[in-house]
Amino acid sequence: MTPILPSNLVINRKELSELLRISESSFDKVRPRLEAHNFPRKLPGMRTWSRPAVEAWIRANGDEEVMATLILGPEFSDKSAQAEEEATGLSPSVLARYGGASA
Repeated sequence: MTPILPSNLVINRKELSELLRISESSFDKVRPRLEAHNFPRKLPGMRTWSRPAVEAWIRANGDEEVMATLILGPEFSDKSAQAEEEATGLSPSVLARYGGASA
């Protein structure tokens, strides 16, 4: 059984091609190259992609870390964890174990 997701969370091949401003056949040809540059893959068991992931890929110009920050928020970014570790001298695991972020 295919799960039903709200239409604003998914994008089909036709809509995706229109968003990228290329034909569907062109998208099919360049898709492997796009995926090699962190383009989101189809949702498992579906004929659609995650709209937020595709939009984040476009906004991030394919940068995987920027995409993660756009989708998950800066608190989950590797860069923010690294910056916090540099500021406090404590690893993220130590901070998480003993109460989170520094004051």
